[in-house]
Amino acid sequence: MDKKSDEDLVREFVGGNRKVYEVLFQKYYKKVFNLCLRFCNLDSNLAEEAAQETFLQVYKSLERFKFRSTFYTWLYRVTFNTCSIAIKKQSKQRSSSLDDLPEQNAHQSPDKGPSEQILDREYRRYIASVLKDLPEDQRKVMILGPVLGHSYQEISEIVGESVTVVKGRLFRARQNFKKKFHSEFNKDNFSEGEPTK
Repeated sequence: MDKKSDEDLVREFVGGNRKVYEVLFQKYYKKVFNLCLRFCNLDSNLAEEAAQETFLQVYKSLERFKFRSTFYTWLYRVTFNTCSIAIKKQSKQRSSSLDDLPEQNAHQSPDKGPSEQILDREYRRYIASVLKDLPEDQRKVMILGPVLGHSYQEISEIVGESVTVVKGRLFRARQNFKKKFHSEFNKDNFSEGEPTK
């Protein structure tokens, strides 16, 4: 069953075979969680809730999947929408601070000493903080492009915009990111030789 395409699995699901949903879940849960983690500013609890809500929404609406895009593209759209709602809901409940961010031991290399691990963790927190302050449309393309490594075409399909719009948005997002990173954290070496002001 694992060798069937996503679209074949969706067709089986629509045809009444609910067991194939588990295959889609197992195939994409880790990717969805990682996307949620980045979009939710490295808050692993919020990311876990958003990932679970994403798959709940997918289960509820999978029968209405129109096959206008790939399942993967549609899943990313649902994920972004769910994360956006989760972040808005969280910001209404409480204001978060960088101190609330969990430590991310999963990305720590055993070859690094404690001081290097602390620096890596702080650097990730700086990145998350700057990404959080970008407008949502720019944050999406920054996460999909530079962070997750998707092509312009893939980003275009996921966000539902033309490649030209995606390129422009990503250019502005990078400029805003660099500006905010420099102003907030004074990282002079981040601009690769560009002036800081």
